[in-house]
Amino acid sequence: MSDHPECQNCDFFRKRDDASDDTVCMKHNFVMPRIDWQTICKDWQTNNETVSFQDMEEEMLYYYSYGSGDILIAPLAHFRQLQFPLISVSVRQDKSLGWVIYPRKQNQFFPAPDSLVTVYVGERKSKFQIVNMERNLAVEMVPRSHGWEKQVHTQQVFMLGSLESPNLLYDWSQSFMDFDAFIDDSFSPSLFAFLEVLDHTGEYVLHPDLLTYEKYVR
Repeated sequence: MSDHPECQNCDFFRKRDDASDDTVCMKHNFVMPRIDWQTICKDWQTNNETVSFQDMEEEMLYYYSYGSGDILIAPLAHFRQLQFPLISVSVRQDKSLGWVIYPRKQNQFFPAPDSLVTVYVGERKSKFQIVNMERNLAVEMVPRSHGWEKQVHTQQVFMLGSLESPNLLYDWSQSFMDFDAFIDDSFSPSLFAFLEVLDHTGEYVLHPDLLTYEKYVR
C-alpha cells in the first residue's frame, strides 16, 4: 500500500462483498476505478487525518502521480459517473491489426477471443474483435558452436482490434492531442487510456488518459 494519501488507504475504501473482488467508496457510492494511477477526493480521511490538494471540487474523483517528484493531478470523473468498472488500457500499433486497445492485465472484463464487442470511441459506436495472437516479445543473439544464432521470444497478446479501420484509434487520438508529435518523440509509442466496462460481455467506452501528455494536448 502506498504511503501517499489515496483511495486505497482511505477509511471509506471497501470490498463490495465477499464474493467479489470489486471495491467501492462507501461514502460516495461509486465503483472504485482499477487504474494505474493513485486516486483521491477531497473527503479522503484515515484515522481522522484529512488532506486536500489545491482546488479540488466537491463530488469529483481525481487521479494523480508523483512522477519524478512533481505532483501531476487531474479530474477523473464525477462520482455519479463512476457506476461501472473503469480500467487502464493502452492504445498501441500492432503489426497486422493497426492501432489496437491493449488491456494488459484486465482480461477478466472481456469475453473470449474471437468475440465481437462494441466500443464507443469518441462519439462513434464501433465494432471491435477480441483477439489473442502470438507476437514477438524480444529478439536476442545466442552464442552457438557454429556462431551466433538469433532467438525470438514470443507470447500470446490479448487485444481489441477495430473491424472498421486500422486507423480508427489513431484518428481518435489525433482529435484531442498532437499524436504525430507524440509518436515522433516516443521510442515505442503506446498511449495511456481508460476503458469503461458497461457490460463484461461486450460494451465499452474509451476515454483518454491525459495526465502525462500536457505538452501534446490540443
